[in-house]
Amino acid sequence: MNTLPMTPLTLTDLAALGLSSQQASGLVRLGVLNRVLRGVYLHRDVPPTIEIRAACIAKVLPDHAVVCDHTAAWLWAVDCQPHAALDAPLDLDVVRVGGHDRTTRSGIHGGKRDLRAEEIWEVGGVRVSSPVRTACDLACRRGRRQALGVLDAFMHSCGVSKDDYRAMLRRFGGRRGCTQLRELVEYADGRPESIRESWVRMEIIDAGLPVPEPQVWVRVPELGRRRLDLGYRGRWVGVEYDGDEHHTEDEDVESDENRRHALERLGWYIIVVRKEDFDGPRLDRWLQELRGVLAERSPARPPRYACGERRRTRR
Repeated sequence: MNTLPMTPLTLTDLAALGLSSQQASGLVRLGVLNRVLRGVYLHRDVPPTIEIRAACIAKVLPDHAVVCDHTAAWLWAVDCQPHAALDAPLDLDVVRVGGHDRTTRSGIHGGKRDLRAEEIWEVGGVRVSSPVRTACDLACRRGRRQALGVLDAFMHSCGVSKDDYRAMLRRFGGRRGCTQLRELVEYADGRPESIRESWVRMEIIDAGLPVPEPQVWVRVPELGRRRLDLGYRGRWVGVEYDGDEHHTEDEDVESDENRRHALERLGWYIIVVRKEDFDGPRLDRWLQELRGVLAERSPARPPRYACGERRRTRR
């Protein structure tokens, strides 16, 4: 529908355009509108920039509230919502600061939090917890692999550094989840390009295996420089996450297969992890495969002496 504004719209805005809630739902089903937040709609052709996301939130944000947690991550373009939450428009995570009471409005998860002034940023008139504060809050609340994914993603997308995380740790002493946060900050890395790559790395770490290097570049004679999601350069072992979201066309699948075959011809051993491989026997299977190939390709222990054992002389 070309007459729809290219700005965020509420049901009140749509009613002013002569559209009922039933008609709005019909436009969502047709793919003309996206329901990005509970009660907020956006034309499908509008790119979800940070400024547009802030404008969407501003439509429904209560007075005196600060956006936090998953909604703050969404605003910062770090999409780490649980997959089940993506089946419906997002609720708002907000907190009150100062003397204001928490909100109880439907579709809003409210609370109170001791945010300092430097931990509250403003985007498009919307107050939001800073990237480093948002990442640390979420990493305290999520499971280990999801927490590492959040820490990695904020480093990758928002330029947060490991030193930023370490400085923030002082604010989290004694808080539930702070022990996990303190540990995972040391593993955080901004190089992974998807949350699931971070999940793979976390499972490898928790299995007690050597920590792989993210985004390993390899020169392949017939293809030029190619990249592995995770790798062990010295042992020529690579681990790749292969998700449906990586492949938009059949050509993408074929390109990945050609790249992996070329790497294997060079002597690399490639393990591919898919979205169904994070639990149960499937998780154990690829971790055991990785453990075996790393052991097989471990360098032999060097002799104790460079020229062999020293001869013993008799007196």
